[in-house]
Amino acid sequence: MAQGFYGNSTGPGSAKLRVYVEFRTTTQEEGRAYVQFKRSVRVDSGNFNGTILSRSWGGQVRIYGAGWYGDSGWVNYGWVNYGSTASVSASCWYTGWSGSSYNSAVNARYSPDVPTWQPRNVNGQAASRKSDTKIEVTWKRDVTTARPYSGIYIDRKVDGGDWVRLADKSGSATSHSDTGVSANHVYQYCILPHNGWGNAPAWQYTGSVATTPAAPTAASASRVDDNKNTVTFTAGSTHSGLYTGHRIERRVNGGAWSFLANVGASVRSYTDKTTQANAYYQYRVRSYNGAGNSEWKTTGTVYNTPAAPGKPRMSRVSDTRVKAEFENEAQTATSLQIQRSTNGTSWSDVRTVTGKATSFEDDPGGGTFYYRIRNLRGSLASAWAYSDGVVTICAPAAPTVTSPKASQVVSKAEASIAIEWHHNPIDGSAQTGAQWRYSTNGGQSWTTQTVTGSASAATLANSFAVNTELSVQVRTKGAHADYGPWSASVKTYVRQVPTVTIEEPADGFEIENTPVHVRIAYSDPSGTLAAATLTVYDADDNAAYSRDVTGALEFDIAAGEWLPGNGQTYRLEVTARSSSTLQGTARRTVTVDYVLPSIAIADAVPDGETGEVRITVHEGRTDALERMESCSLWRESGGVRTLLGEGLHDGDVVVDRYAPLNTDYAYETASFANSGAVSEARFPGRVDSDLFFLYWEGGIASGKWSATDEFSVTPDFETIRVAGKEYPVVAVGEGVEEPHTVTVTRLTRDEAMRFYAAARACMPAVLKTLYGMVFHCMAVPTLKPRLDGDHRWEVSLDVTRVDGDAL
Repeated sequence: MAQGFYGNSTGPGSAKLRVYVEFRTTTQEEGRAYVQFKRSVRVDSGNFNGTILSRSWGGQVRIYGAGWYGDSGWVNYGWVNYGSTASVSASCWYTGWSGSSYNSAVNARYSPDVPTWQPRNVNGQAASRKSDTKIEVTWKRDVTTARPYSGIYIDRKVDGGDWVRLADKSGSATSHSDTGVSANHVYQYCILPHNGWGNAPAWQYTGSVATTPAAPTAASASRVDDNKNTVTFTAGSTHSGLYTGHRIERRVNGGAWSFLANVGASVRSYTDKTTQANAYYQYRVRSYNGAGNSEWKTTGTVYNTPAAPGKPRMSRVSDTRVKAEFENEAQTATSLQIQRSTNGTSWSDVRTVTGKATSFEDDPGGGTFYYRIRNLRGSLASAWAYSDGVVTICAPAAPTVTSPKASQVVSKAEASIAIEWHHNPIDGSAQTGAQWRYSTNGGQSWTTQTVTGSASAATLANSFAVNTELSVQVRTKGAHADYGPWSASVKTYVRQVPTVTIEEPADGFEIENTPVHVRIAYSDPSGTLAAATLTVYDADDNAAYSRDVTGALEFDIAAGEWLPGNGQTYRLEVTARSSSTLQGTARRTVTVDYVLPSIAIADAVPDGETGEVRITVHEGRTDALERMESCSLWRESGGVRTLLGEGLHDGDVVVDRYAPLNTDYAYETASFANSGAVSEARFPGRVDSDLFFLYWEGGIASGKWSATDEFSVTPDFETIRVAGKEYPVVAVGEGVEEPHTVTVTRLTRDEAMRFYAAARACMPAVLKTLYGMVFHCMAVPTLKPRLDGDHRWEVSLDVTRVDGDAL
C-alpha cells in the first residue's frame, strides 16, 4: 500500500531530473491508517557530472547519471483517517554554470486505502408477532468503514425443525417482514451479515415467537372414585414450545363453567380431587401462549355415585297391596332398585324402576314385609334406604306336619300316636284355630277333629290293626277368617316289632375252645329281615368283634376272626331290622376259660469252636393240657429280648449265632393252642469259649492266643466358647463313637487269612468279644506273619462299632 508522486522534469539538454515523494501505510485500524513518507531525486536521463543539487528537506547532494539521489528515508507522517489525506511537499534546485536555474517541485497528497475486513455481528435482534400471518424481524447494524455489510442472511426454523434460508437482505437493511407464517406454530430466526471478506463471526438468534395455538385435538375425563376424576387431552401440536400452558375449566351438574387449573406446557393430564358423590362433571381444555388462546375442547360427562333416596314411607292400599313414597334428590340416578324381605335380613329383588322414582307399589301377598331401595347409575349404587315393616293379611299357607313323619312306622305296642304341626302364616298372624283329620282307606273317607286357639298338637289312640296304613292332614287359620289349605297327606304305618333271640350260645355259657358257634332265631309278622348285625362287647363295653349276619343266622366264629381272651367276660348283642323299619334286639353274656397248651422246651447245645448255639424245640406233652399248635423262641440277655423264631413246631431246630460269650443269659418260649391260649417257659443259656469271633456273610474268623481287647466310648459333643463364661458350653448330639482294638497271636496262616477275607468282603461284620459284647462293626485287620521256626501270625483289628439290626 505505497504510492509515489513526481515533480516536474528539469535539466539542461538531455539530462533530466525530478523530485519524488513516496507514501506508504504501515498499520491499519478500524477508522484510520498509520502513514510514512520519504523524499528523493530521480535522474531520469543524461549525466549531471557531479552537479551540486539543493533540496527542500535539507542539505545538498551531488548528482551524476540516471538513478536515485538524496533519499530522506522513511519519515513518520502519523495517523490518517480513512477518507482524509496526508500532504507532503518537496523541491530541489541548482544554478548551472551558464547562470540558468533548474527547479523541480511537487505537492503530494495521499489517502490511505480502506481495507475490507470481516463484518461484525448484528445486535439487538428480535422477532415479534404482528398477526398469525406476519412476524416482524428487526436488528441493529454494527459497521465501520473497514467492516461494511454487503448483505444480510436471514434463516428461519419452524417448530424446532431445521434452519431454512428465508432471505438475503441488503447490507443497509434493519428489518424483515415474514408473511409466510400461520397459526399453531413456533418460529425462530437467525441473522448473519456478509461482505467481500466473508461472513460475520456468528449467527445471531432471536427468541422464539409463537402464533396462536390450535385447540386440543382430543379431551376426555374418567372417574377414579367419587372424590377423584382424571382429565386427559391431546395438544394441537407436538411441539411443547408452542405453549405457555393449558387452562382447564369444569362445570358441575350442568351449571356454569368455572376455572379449575392451569397446567404446564408439557402436561397432558390433570387429576381433579375436589369431586364428590351425587354430582356429574364436564370439563373443557384450551391451550394458550403469548399470542392468545386456542378454542376450547370439551370432554364427555363423568357421573358419580347417586345419593341415596329418602326413607320409604309404607302404607297398605288393600289387603295385600302396599305403596311406598319417598324423597329422591339424586343428581345422577338412572334407575331405582327395589328389594323386599320378610325378616329384614334376607332380601330378594322386586324390580328396578327406570328414572328417578319417588314412589312405587307392590303386591307381596299376606304378611309383614320390609322394603329397601337404592339409586343406581350403571355399576354405581347409592346406600340403601330402609322402610319400617308393613303388614298385610291373608289365609295362612298349609301347615307343616311334624308328627307323624312321612312313612313313619308306629309300633302296635304304642298306646297313642302324636299329631303335631307348625303354623305357616303368610301375613305373620298367630294361629287362631286348626283342624286335623285321618283316614285308614287311602283318603276315601276322613275323620276330622277341630282345635281352637294356638294349640299345635293332638293325640290319636292307637287302636288300629297291625299293618294299617294311616293318612294324616292338618289345616290352620290366623287373623284372616278363612282356613288355609290342607297340608300334604302324611302316611304312617302301624306295625308289629320283630322278635329276635340268640339260641346259641346260651346266656352264661363258658367258652373253652374256638371256634365259637352262634345260632339266631328271627320272627316278623310285619315284614322280612332287612339287616342284622352281631356285635361282641368286652367288659369295658368296647366292640371286640362285629359281623353282618343278614344272610346267615347260624355260623361259627373262627379264632382268626375273634379270639376271646382267657378269663374274660363278653356280651353278644344282635340287632335285627325289619323291612317295616322296626327293629328288635337280643343279648347274651359269656365267659372264657380255656385249657392251656403244653409248654415248649428249648434244648440248647453250644459250640465253643464256632460260638453258635443249636436249639431244638420240643413239646412238653401232658395229657391234662391242650396240644401245642406252634411256638415262638426268644433270647433274653441283659434285659434285651431278641426273637429267634416263630411258627415253630415240635422238633424244629434254630441256630443262635450271636449268643454272648462267657455270660449267663436265657431262652424263653411261648406255646400256642388252637384256642389262642398261651403257655410260657424260660431256660438258662451260656456259651463258654476262649475264642473271640468275627462273623461276616462269607464265614467266621476267630482267635484265642494272647487275645487282648481295648476300647473307648466317646459321646458326640462340641464345646463352644461364650463371652462372659469361664468354661465353654457344650452341645451334645445323640450318638457315640466306640472304637475297639483287638489283638491275637499265634495264628496259623489259614486262621489269619480268614481275617483278611473278612476285610476284603467290604461289608459290615459282627464281633463277639470274650466278655459278652456282641455288635455290628467295620473291622480293619493288620496282619504280621512271623518267619521264625513256628511260622505263627499276629493279627491286630481296628474295630469301629456301627449301627445295625438287633442281634
